[in-house]
Amino acid sequence: MHETSVGTTIEENAHVRQKYAAEGYCVSPPLIGRARLNRARTAVEAVIAGRYDTGVPPIYRNWSPGDPPRALVKIDLPHLCNWDLQQLVADPSIGAWAAGVLGANFLQLWACELIYKFPDRARSKAEDQGVIGWHQDDNFWSHWDGEVLTLWLALVDVDARMGPVRYVIGSHRWGAQENACFFSETDLDTQRRLIDAPPGRSWREVAPTLQAGAVSMHHRMTIHGSERNRSGVARVGLALHIRTEHARLLPTSEPPFHRPDPLDTHACPVLFGVAPQKAGGATWNV
Repeated sequence: MHETSVGTTIEENAHVRQKYAAEGYCVSPPLIGRARLNRARTAVEAVIAGRYDTGVPPIYRNWSPGDPPRALVKIDLPHLCNWDLQQLVADPSIGAWAAGVLGANFLQLWACELIYKFPDRARSKAEDQGVIGWHQDDNFWSHWDGEVLTLWLALVDVDARMGPVRYVIGSHRWGAQENACFFSETDLDTQRRLIDAPPGRSWREVAPTLQAGAVSMHHRMTIHGSERNRSGVARVGLALHIRTEHARLLPTSEPPFHRPDPLDTHACPVLFGVAPQKAGGATWNV
């Protein structure tokens, strides 16, 4: 069998590529080693506590120490706050695996979110439930045209009790669903009824478990969400938002919450391929 640069075979990549194309999501084997994962988990705890070894605060966090308890903490661009997280999100093993599945020549991170679900025992005093509502990423990415997607990187083993990401199988083929924008809402049953499946399609969910260091990858149109963490340990992961060479930034009537600069390879590290360059006074491929 032929080996790829991340230890999977070309045949295995072809199988995963078919799954991604048919179902709108797929799952990797562990891509990150134990030592780097240990450093990343320590880094996450520091960022959660408001300690930033780079001196740069995140552009947004929904909770800070001293605030009322929350079941779910979301911090945007945490890799700018911590050197170990910066190295983690730029790990070439992630890029090589994803590029092999997508058949891409170029992958670049353009945004990152730390999503931390506290254990069930810490939820009793929290006002929220640690639920992420059903949504399509596409509803929040009007500033991107083309191939942009999400890699959800698990920093701990994620089992069924921990509120793993749930995908609606094949929903990336349903087209834009205007109602699929419930990221911050928690009533998943009501959301299912409001979104519903198009005629001739069925709503089928799957919630893949992940080993620490593995990623689940999903299409920008795939409907997904997650339930609360019912376990006794924290669910810790990073949502890595990626573009390929088949994507470009668009002007928007209202500025997006975060508009990346693809030429800033510190904020937007390249995971696979050659870093973008200026050509003829214009930015390549943005």
